[in-house]
Amino acid sequence: MLEATHCTIDLLLQYRCVTLDVLHEETELAATSKVPNQRYAIVMWLLHVLENVDASAVGRLGRSHALLLKLVIDEKGEIREASLQLIGKLCTMLGEKALGSVLQGLDDKQRAKLG
Repeated sequence: MLEATHCTIDLLLQYRCVTLDVLHEETELAATSKVPNQRYAIVMWLLHVLENVDASAVGRLGRSHALLLKLVIDEKGEIREASLQLIGKLCTMLGEKALGSVLQGLDDKQRAKLG
């Protein structure tokens, strides 16, 4: 069921029927969940989505600096690492200026992992 849902959302995003803005509240709820697996799954899904959309589809996610910084300091290492990948991908898509406050909140070790 989860795979079918992901496939449907991917297609809706690909054909520009929806943007990530439409899914922002649900994305934020999953990213702030008390369940680590949900937080990890949403970050990995966002990484997957960003591979298949252009910068115009990113919307509010690129401006969710507090959420991104919260994910970077998560208690689980795999969530922190995936979040750094997500920030790196957003920087590539939107430019470093758009994520200035997020990048300022990272230490040198974290910046090196942005890839």
